Amino acid sequence: ELDRDRSGPRVPVRRRGEVRSRHRFLLFALAAAVPTVLLAAGWVFASEREQELRTREVGQRMLRAADAVRVAIDESLEELRAREDRRPFYLYNYYYSPPESEVKSVTDPVAISPLARDLEEPRIVGHFQVDPDGSVRSPAMRNPTDITSDAAQQVLAALESEAFRPLRDLRRAGEAESLLAALPPAEGTGRVVRRVVEEPIEDAAEPRGPLTVSLNTWGNTINQEIEAAQAGDVLANARVQSRGRQVPETRRAARSWSEFGQPETVQQAPLLPEPRVLPQRREPARMRTRRRVVVEPAPPIDCVGQPDVLECVPERSALISQREADVGYTSMAWRPVGDELVLHRLVDHEGAVVVQGVLIDLAHLRETWIPSVIARHGAAVIGDATVTPTLEDRASDVECALRRPASDVLGLDLCFPREAVHSVLRSNARFEHLQLGLLFGLLAIVGLAIVAMSRAAQRADELSRQKSAFVSAVSHELRTPLTTIRMHSEMLQEGMVADARRPKVYGEITQESIRLGRLVENVLELSRLEEGARPLRRSQGDLRARLREIAEGQRAHVERRGFELLLPDEGDPIAFSFDAQAVEQIVLNLIENALKYGVGETNVLAIDVGADASGRWLEVRDRGPGIPADQRERVLERFHRVEAEETKHMPGTGIGLALVRELAEAHGGRVQIREPEGGGCAVRVTFP
Repeated sequence: ELDRDRSGPRVPVRRRGEVRSRHRFLLFALAAAVPTVLLAAGWVFASEREQELRTREVGQRMLRAADAVRVAIDESLEELRAREDRRPFYLYNYYYSPPESEVKSVTDPVAISPLARDLEEPRIVGHFQVDPDGSVRSPAMRNPTDITSDAAQQVLAALESEAFRPLRDLRRAGEAESLLAALPPAEGTGRVVRRVVEEPIEDAAEPRGPLTVSLNTWGNTINQEIEAAQAGDVLANARVQSRGRQVPETRRAARSWSEFGQPETVQQAPLLPEPRVLPQRREPARMRTRRRVVVEPAPPIDCVGQPDVLECVPERSALISQREADVGYTSMAWRPVGDELVLHRLVDHEGAVVVQGVLIDLAHLRETWIPSVIARHGAAVIGDATVTPTLEDRASDVECALRRPASDVLGLDLCFPREAVHSVLRSNARFEHLQLGLLFGLLAIVGLAIVAMSRAAQRADELSRQKSAFVSAVSHELRTPLTTIRMHSEMLQEGMVADARRPKVYGEITQESIRLGRLVENVLELSRLEEGARPLRRSQGDLRARLREIAEGQRAHVERRGFELLLPDEGDPIAFSFDAQAVEQIVLNLIENALKYGVGETNVLAIDVGADASGRWLEVRDRGPGIPADQRERVLERFHRVEAEETKHMPGTGIGLALVRELAEAHGGRVQIREPEGGGCAVRVTFP
C-alpha cells in the first residue's frame, strides 16, 4: 500500500509537467532558430547572387577587353593590308618610272622606289616579287646580285625555303613579247630638229609584253644612261632625249582570286570594308591622243672634227608614242607560310603573272607590337585590381579564365590567367567571406545555444524526475521507520507486548531509529557538500583499525540481515590523515548498499583495506547480481538507481553511492566499481 501510494497518483502529474516543459522549450527554440535560419538563408542567397553577378561582370569585362584588343589589332592589320594593297606594282622594282600624271616629262624619268629605303613600318621585314621564271627579287635589291641589305637577305632566305613553294608556284609565264624590246636601229647621222606633237588616234594599239617583269631592267637601263649623261656623255644624253616616254601609263584592273584558281575566302581581317577598285573608264576614241617625237632633218652642217656637237649625234627616226596598258591586281591577302606570315597578291599583264608580297615580322608582332596594344586596350579592371591578358599560342594548354583569339589573321590567343583572375576575385570576396563567416558563426552559436538548452532542459527534466523519485523515496524511507516506531510504541503503550517479547520490540525501535537518523544524516551531509559547508576535519589515524571498529559495530545488523561479515586481517597500521566521520559514512553507506543489493546464493559481505602505489584503499564486496558495466559510472550520480528487474522493488534514495564518491573526492580520492572473481560487486575507495 505504501508503494502504491508513493508511485500511483504522482506519475501522471509529473509526466504532464514534463510535456509542458518540453513544449515550452520547443517553442522557444523555434522562436530563436527560425528567424536566425531565415536571416542566414537570405544572407547566403544574397551573397551567392552577388558573387555570381560579380563573376559574370568580371567575365564581361575580360570579354570587352579581349574584344577591344582584337578590334585594335585587326583594324591596324587591315590598315596595313589596305595600304600595301594600294601600292602600284612598279614600286616593287628598285628603280621605277613615275607615271606622267606625277611627273611631266617628254622622256622617261627615273626614281628610287620608297620600298628600297629603310621602312618606317617595324612590322614589315621587306617586300618581294616572284617573277614568272621563279626568280625572287626585292625592291631592296638594285640588281639580282645586290643582296647586301638585311631586308633582302631575310626576304630571299624565307622565299627560298621549301615552305614557300606553294606561294612561288602561283606565278605564271606569259607568251607576249616584251613591250620594251630593243629600240629600232639608228638611221643615218646629221643635224636634226626635234619637236613634240600630239595627235588624236582612233585605235591606239595595246602594249604587248609583261611590264611587271621588264620594267626593272628598263629602269636600270634608263638610270645608267642618265648617270652617263650627267657624267658628260653627249651620246647618252642624246639617246635619252630622243627616246621619249617608253614606259606606258598603266590602269589598275581588279582581278579576283578565283580567276587564278584560288579560293575567294582569303585570310584577311573583315573589320574594315574591302577597298573598292573603281574601273577606269577609257576615253572615247575621239578624245584619245598620243604624244610622239618627230625627228626632222635640218640643214646639213660640217660635222668633221666635231663629234661632240649635239647636232652631229646619230638619232633614231622611230616613232615614239606614249601608250596605255591594263595591269590586273588581286587584293592583298594574308597567308601563313610555315612559321612566317605574308601579305601577297597576284599581278598580271599580258598573261604573265607575278607574285608580289610583304614578309611580316612575327617576332616584332609577338614581342613588341601586340603587347603594346594589350597595354593600351586590354586591361580589365576588377575591383581594386587590374588583370591584363597574356599572349599564348593557339595550341598551348595554358589554363585561362577566358581565352579569345587575338586576331582573325594571327594564330595567337589572348589568355586571362586563371590563377590571377581567381586571386583577384578571392581578394574582392574577402569581405563577403568575412560576413559569411560571422553569419555562420552566429548560426553556430545559436545552434550550440539550442543544443545546450536542450541538454539543460533534458538534464533539468532528469533532475526533476530524480528529485521527485528522491522525495518519494525519502518519504517512503522516512515513513517506514516512523511507522514501525509508532506502531511498536502504541503496542507498548497499550500493553499488547508480552514481557518476553519486549526486548525484541525495543531492539527494533532502536534499529529503526538508527536507520532514520542515518537517512537524515545522509541528506544533510549531501546538502552541506553541495553548498560547500562541509569542511573536512582531518586527523592522523590508522585506517585499518578504524575500518575494523566500524565493521564490528555493524556486525549484529549485518548478521540480522542474513549476511556473513568478513573483516580485514589484522596487520600493519595504515596511517594517514583523514576525516574519521567521513570515512565512517563511506563505510556505512557501502555496507547498507551491499545489504540491499548483494543478496545472492551466498550472502557474504567482505570488508578489506590496504595500501599500494596508488594510495590507501578500502573495499566492500558482496556476492549479489552486481552492477552492469554501462551503469557503474552512473550509479555514482545523485538520485540514479539501476532499474534492474530483481532490484526495482527495493527501497532506496539514490544518494548513498553519490555521497560516497563526493566524500572520497573531498579527500582527493576516487571510487571504482568492478566485478570481483566469482561474481558480485566490489566498490573500492582510494585515497591518495
